[in-house]
Amino acid sequence: MELYPLLLEKIPKDELELKITEKINSMSGFLTREAAVNILANELGLITEEKIKLAEIKDGANKMFVIAKLERILRLQEFDNGKKMRKIVVSDESGERELKLWNEDLYMLNIIHVGDLIEIRGIYCKNNELGLGYNGEITVVQHALFVDLSALAILENSKVNVRGYVENIDGIKEYEKNGEFRKMFSFLISNGKANARVIIWNNYERGSELFINGEIKIENAFVKNSELHIDTFSRIFIKKKREGLSGKIENIDVVERKLILKVDNNRYDFSREEALNILNAQVADDISLETIVELKKENFLGKNVFIEMKEGKIGKVILKDSS
Repeated sequence: MELYPLLLEKIPKDELELKITEKINSMSGFLTREAAVNILANELGLITEEKIKLAEIKDGANKMFVIAKLERILRLQEFDNGKKMRKIVVSDESGERELKLWNEDLYMLNIIHVGDLIEIRGIYCKNNELGLGYNGEITVVQHALFVDLSALAILENSKVNVRGYVENIDGIKEYEKNGEFRKMFSFLISNGKANARVIIWNNYERGSELFINGEIKIENAFVKNSELHIDTFSRIFIKKKREGLSGKIENIDVVERKLILKVDNNRYDFSREEALNILNAQVADDISLETIVELKKENFLGKNVFIEMKEGKIGKVILKDSS
């Protein structure tokens, strides 16, 4: 159901946009625009579906909607007839239930994450199993928080979502348990200030897509001994490999108004504009590049750097202490 046009019939556009912004700000920015629109529509009585608790959905129910927390995303199931299905586990104050997503609805899993508070519309119940009906939809009401890697020590035995960059890859390791030899995959992630060991126990082949300095998000990881343990219910999101230069900064200087970086014995020249981006410096035009470099130099020398290059332009700059 397209709710925004219906709201425009009740509220002038400028006033509506202001109300949407106020709703989002009232939740410290974690409320999505789409969810804010849904809340306003519900307040004005424009939503005719019946909101209900999970435990109250009985066999034969149709066009129900709930607001629930996404707890787990189960494995994809593929059938001989070509159909695909994946179950998600959601919860509210009444308990947990599984919901089936079929075929074209599976794309919704790309926009929701474990821990998100989600609104599910168009739920039906058949044989006491929940499914998403035709024109059903899932929207994020409030995004799950990402935990800072430096906080893992106080989150022992918790499930967390984290993000960072791949700092090192140990790869596949064999270990013995109960007389059997098994395999796991180990790597290190960092956010520039702290790092953590990540261990993939199930489907360790997932680690084959990792690359150094690659941006990564990990969902539903278990914290043990300040390490992140990945199991069947965890998800790993790897951002497409970025082009750029990486290595240890051996020297930094200015020659003929250009920034000169010596990285792993290779020389790289950058214009003033590029240099300001790399150095994260916002200064007046009359401040010389030499002065800026002199002030920033000690923060860069001896550090490992990754400078992303997008179509010849500077993208993200990741600076890490040299191990």
